[in-house]
Amino acid sequence: MEKWNELCYILSENLPTNTSEQLFELKVVQAFEKLGWSEFNNEITVRESIQLGASNRISPDLILKSKEEGNLFIVEVKKPSLEIDNSTFKGQLSSYMGITRVELGILIGNKIQLFLDGKFFNKNGIVLIDEIEFNRDNEKGLKFVQLFSKENYNKENIENHAQEKIKK
Repeated sequence: MEKWNELCYILSENLPTNTSEQLFELKVVQAFEKLGWSEFNNEITVRESIQLGASNRISPDLILKSKEEGNLFIVEVKKPSLEIDNSTFKGQLSSYMGITRVELGILIGNKIQLFLDGKFFNKNGIVLIDEIEFNRDNEKGLKFVQLFSKENYNKENIENHAQEKIKK
């Protein structure tokens, strides 16, 4: 639980009220590094520019990768003062997930939202599978740490977690 409480401190408790999206993005990178991922080793890429057709580009905020499997999941960062229950943010994350061909996306702002590709549930688009508030000793936060720590990261565990959530 200590790891989750530390993430709460980094991503919520220790932030100035008017934190910019750029500063918050650095805090999110720091949080994933606490979970074992490394920007230095290219496991976290920040605003990687991806070519779309002849003249368009996209730049997802963060892409977490492994050498073996390539892109694992996308993290879209929003200013912590914004309410992230916003269809525009969800649409942006969904298009990044589709373009980069990842099945998992995370929206982080005033809370964390986990999305999985709808194909796992015979649905179109992406499906919200969990929402985690930045509260210390939060069981959902503990589960987030377990699922997204680099040493434990396994797509199957996340899919199983999603199936459990959908059943409830």
